[in-house]
Amino acid sequence: MKRCLILTTALLLMSASSTLAREDKAERWFDRLDTNKDAVITQAEMEARGAERFARIDANGDGMISPQEFSVRAKAHFTRADKDGNGEITKQEFIAAKEQWRKKHEQAQ
Repeated sequence: MKRCLILTTALLLMSASSTLAREDKAERWFDRLDTNKDAVITQAEMEARGAERFARIDANGDGMISPQEFSVRAKAHFTRADKDGNGEITKQEFIAAKEQWRKKHEQAQ
């Protein structure tokens, strides 16, 4: 009985922790989009975020993303993730790259 109670309590705590982490992530995402900090995300703020992302990929600034520009961006992400440089991304490399990306974006806030 005690063991069942301990296990149930642990599961509830893990569930609560997971929920809090998701809420925290959603709050950070919201704050990043709400550029004027009025607690509302407008269409203009969403479009601006999209425009920023587009501009990062559009390397030559011509207002269009060519297959080469898209490939360069994708290749850069792949290369950063492929830590041992063997042309393949292992599960461990993928997880590490995702964690590095997450930390980078949290620090930008």
